[in-house]
Amino acid sequence: MPEFNEKQTQVIESRDANLLVSAAAGSGKTTVLVHRILGRIMDPVNPVNIDEILVLTFTIAAAGEMRDRIANAIREEIARQPDNEHLKKQSLLIYNAQISTIDSFALSILKNNFTEIGLEPGFRPALDNEIVLLKEEVLDRTLEEVFANKDIDYLDETVRRFTRKANLDLLKSVITDLYENAENSPFVMDYLEDRRKDYQVSGVEEFESNPLYAEAVSDCMKMLDSAISIAGKGEEYALDHEITGYAGAISKDIESMKACAAADSAYERIKALRELTFARASGTKADDKDAVDEIKKMRDSYKKLINDSLSGIDFDAETEIAHSKINNKCINCLISITERFVRNLDEEKRRRGLITFSDMEHLSLQILLNKEGDRYVPSSIAREYREVYKEIMVDEYQDSNYIQEALIGAISGEEELKFDRFMVGDIKQSIYRFRMARPELFMEKYNLYTTDDSEHQRIDLHKNFRSRTQVLDFTNDIFYKIMSADLGNVQYDDDAALYPGAGYPEADDDMKPELLLV
Repeated sequence: MPEFNEKQTQVIESRDANLLVSAAAGSGKTTVLVHRILGRIMDPVNPVNIDEILVLTFTIAAAGEMRDRIANAIREEIARQPDNEHLKKQSLLIYNAQISTIDSFALSILKNNFTEIGLEPGFRPALDNEIVLLKEEVLDRTLEEVFANKDIDYLDETVRRFTRKANLDLLKSVITDLYENAENSPFVMDYLEDRRKDYQVSGVEEFESNPLYAEAVSDCMKMLDSAISIAGKGEEYALDHEITGYAGAISKDIESMKACAAADSAYERIKALRELTFARASGTKADDKDAVDEIKKMRDSYKKLINDSLSGIDFDAETEIAHSKINNKCINCLISITERFVRNLDEEKRRRGLITFSDMEHLSLQILLNKEGDRYVPSSIAREYREVYKEIMVDEYQDSNYIQEALIGAISGEEELKFDRFMVGDIKQSIYRFRMARPELFMEKYNLYTTDDSEHQRIDLHKNFRSRTQVLDFTNDIFYKIMSADLGNVQYDDDAALYPGAGYPEADDDMKPELLLV
């Protein structure tokens, strides 16, 4: 049995809590995960069977490796305890245990419960090319229906906006984008219905609270903060070089920019920025010419930031409200077409007995959740799964998405005060945004969960057992500088840094890491 440090032991032994483990690279995560499972099986008070633990990984290869390592750990324990019948039973159950990707788990839910949603038993996963061609065919047919029936409001104006010279490619592209975004949401039709609200604006107050505009203002304010920061450095530089004329002008610029940021409302902040004027700067013949040129570059830099932040943003409320009303009609039309496309596509897939990987998760959610009013509640089948699994373990949690989160939530039972989720990952290793991974799910829990003994615990595994101190110090030094909450979703600080966990022979003084750019 390996020796574990205090934090690793805490991960292995913690019970009766939703547990988030932030496991840095080389921290022994997989070994700890295996021994946590072994600990659950061998718990002297409340032992479980291996098939009562749901283990979800991100790849088929990782699932296979995890199963093999658990099986090997069980065999090693049997060698130590040859008369332990419970362990012998686990050595047989391991091959039927649910240790898989979340897609495979969703598929198992479908295969066991397909009649609940009227799915024919002979369904099969669609090939990539097959589904691409099917979507094109169904979209063309849907548009033909729409144009023939003309039963969707504001159709002519919408088509006029999204076609060029009778070419429907742009319209098709917009509908496809809407569909793909909806498909990455747990509830496709709910997502589309919510999009109808994006341009619903009746007055200035509602206009300012609209998420699209609020996000635009937020981005603009971030650029304003950067401009103020650059201006502050410019003022300091000017004072250091005793160029008082420019220092005074920059000081006035900073006051003006801060006044814009302090305006009472989003509309007023943008209006103030549009009306912002910069102070005139003057120098003397005695000023250092090179220093003056450098200060001018800094001034040009923060002025450009302000102009760039405002480009493309027209926050004249009355004009925007009028535009929004027209845009809202177009959006509603596009959504109605997209909803019809979704229904037609689902019908055609069912007729052909096809499902996609996305369907596996969405159809599983239909089995596990029932909609009651504006909320979803667990079905009787979800409650059966809750009875089966004593713990749900999710590896590489930083790469989960909202659909997977909803699926796991349906069978975890947290709203019934059943805290049985174990999530392990490292936000710094999230690389699957192109697959619609949502690392913010990890960060929300990272910031919410506490390091105390509670129902929502966080344990940080900082120590790296793979690398020398010199490598870790070099790595930390780079990422302290380049990774922030705005860039990478994590602030690289002492809590995120890597620390040496293994002893290595003393290194020579000339053994220093180098960064090779290729």
